[in-house]
Amino acid sequence: MIRFNETEYLAIADKTIEEMKLAEEAADTLTEKGFENIFFIGVGGTCAMMTSAKEILKQICHVPVYMEQAAELMATGHSQLTERSLVIVMSKSGDTKEVVEIGNRLKKQGNPIVAFTSSYDCPIAKNSTVTVPVVKADLVEFYYMPLNVFIMRLCLNLGDISREDYEQIYRELPLIPNNLVRIKKEFDFRAQKIAEQFAEEPYLLFVGGGQMWGEVINESMCVLEEALWIKTKAVSSADFFHGTLELVDEKLPVILIKGEGKERVLDDRAEKFLKKTTKRLVVIDPKEYALEGVEDKFRWIYAPMITTTIMIDRMSVWFAEKTGHDMQLRRYYRQFEY
Repeated sequence: MIRFNETEYLAIADKTIEEMKLAEEAADTLTEKGFENIFFIGVGGTCAMMTSAKEILKQICHVPVYMEQAAELMATGHSQLTERSLVIVMSKSGDTKEVVEIGNRLKKQGNPIVAFTSSYDCPIAKNSTVTVPVVKADLVEFYYMPLNVFIMRLCLNLGDISREDYEQIYRELPLIPNNLVRIKKEFDFRAQKIAEQFAEEPYLLFVGGGQMWGEVINESMCVLEEALWIKTKAVSSADFFHGTLELVDEKLPVILIKGEGKERVLDDRAEKFLKKTTKRLVVIDPKEYALEGVEDKFRWIYAPMITTTIMIDRMSVWFAEKTGHDMQLRRYYRQFEY
């Protein structure tokens, strides 16, 4: 596969698995401190990466859960965000301006804060009560693994899942990376063909929702728009039928990203309509790929890792290859103060 080093990938996976216990310890520490609700706070891609965890907690945890964009939160505040709120932040760089600013404010307020980031020394980590280190990589699955351990440990501590269920998830997560390597290989040729078909299109429509909404945003906004300068529109499967459906004709390229959880019925509804209205539909469905050694019970929790690995690490790579665009090139982002 182009632009993929399997040895390096599995080395990162091994390091991530070794450090899963740090996510457990962080959850235990913050549970002992106590909290009344949970806030996920980030910007752009970090909000996208936390969407899956927020959806899991919304369905399993009895504690209220919120997702807030850091810049908006700085401007407006939130009546439910008190010193008794557990705050979860995430950052690849560790110095995202808006997240640093809200972290400074919440640290002074006395909030319990956990940071998922690549360095203990970065500004975001320094503002946090505990830090869970993430092996520095642009691969979202290596953020999902410790984050899933953390939130499921919270659920265990709060009595929302059983010890048996927690141990099953903790046992199965280390099996995911080797599965993902195989899945990348299975999907690679298809990724190449999708890129050949769509890379030069002036506009792509992405549809998905619920637990997969983060994958929709990561691929459409954070990769194709930011890194490759390809114009896209993202709409949720639920909202698709309240406006965007009128843009669809037989020539419109559409990428539908399906989930494996309860929201899948909404993806099915969108798929049924799109199959009738466009001849250029691509369906990304994690259910098509086996997870060896993993039971079906918690596949819906692991499904975003399948989707992100085939889109971010295979489809995006082939889009870059076909367009000849340097994925590190930016005209505006972090080039100057806004």
